Amino acid sequence: MSAWEHSIQPVRGGVARLHYREKVCLHAEWQQDHWAFGLLRPKRGNFKQKREKSVIDIPNCPIHAATVNTLIAALRTALPERNQFPLVYLAVSGKLATFVLKTKECPPIPLLDWSALGLEGLYVNLNPAAGNRVFFNRGWKLIWGKQYSVENGKQYGPESFRQQISGLHQEAMTEAAAFLNPGPGDGVVDLCSGIGESLLLWKNLGAQSIGVELNYDALNCCATNVGQSAALRGRVSERIPQLNQWIANLKIASNSRQNILIYANPPRLGLEPAVTEWIASTARPARIAYLSCNPKTLALDLNRLSSEYSVNRIAPYDFFPRTKHVEVLALLSHRYLNGVNDRLIS
Repeated sequence: MSAWEHSIQPVRGGVARLHYREKVCLHAEWQQDHWAFGLLRPKRGNFKQKREKSVIDIPNCPIHAATVNTLIAALRTALPERNQFPLVYLAVSGKLATFVLKTKECPPIPLLDWSALGLEGLYVNLNPAAGNRVFFNRGWKLIWGKQYSVENGKQYGPESFRQQISGLHQEAMTEAAAFLNPGPGDGVVDLCSGIGESLLLWKNLGAQSIGVELNYDALNCCATNVGQSAALRGRVSERIPQLNQWIANLKIASNSRQNILIYANPPRLGLEPAVTEWIASTARPARIAYLSCNPKTLALDLNRLSSEYSVNRIAPYDFFPRTKHVEVLALLSHRYLNGVNDRLIS
């Protein structure tokens, strides 16, 4: 990001440095007399064996939340052996846990006191191709407890994306909201809107908004958290016609040109090229707040937008302490466009 070096600010960090990670997806492997949960490493041996994998057992990871470590400790010896229980992944999302099993038929699940282990819901995901990908979309089964859980008043599910450190995420959202500065009459297009946390913020600030979200689980939670029509399902590139119509209707209803604003929080691959082209040539928002979990793809997207947009500020956030990953909030303003109600904050 050398082109925007002058815009990069110091990394903002939270107080949680250890035992903060409540959302994990761990490889599982039966090792002699217990289950191991952790990361993959190559096995030693000849070339063929090196392509095989084994699990680095992490029974008490200092980054995992205490609830995750407690659950893992119980499962290590409570679950049946591999030949009876084809477990490939253990996924934990807050108070919801999922066994990803490499099978079409669900085997018997051990009867444990799941609530005492900090859970509110337990799923299995039956995925005969587990290993090539984690979840099979049609393989979900709720085995015990609640379908959804709630954190900070917002519903989430076993697949829903949530930031690891909610306090630091709120700080980033506050900075994004101060820059976008949406108000009555403005329209916010929220790309990759998740369970609707950001959509709820724009709504509370008085702006009209519409989201786009691909994950069905997150979209269901968004409908509960924000409203049934808060977001469209699908890839952003697939929903450009509906977004264009929404923007057109907003301008007609307001009887004057109001600010169109964009907030984006895409996955690690960044925004699709067709989406950055649409933003620069058609949507033309007055301001953009882009929260990225991958600085490399963020740099690519900023380059694609650079002919029309200036980078005002780049704020890195240490959402993943003691790892190499960093979340980056980029704040952009249109080089030439000034809306009637443009309240740009430099």
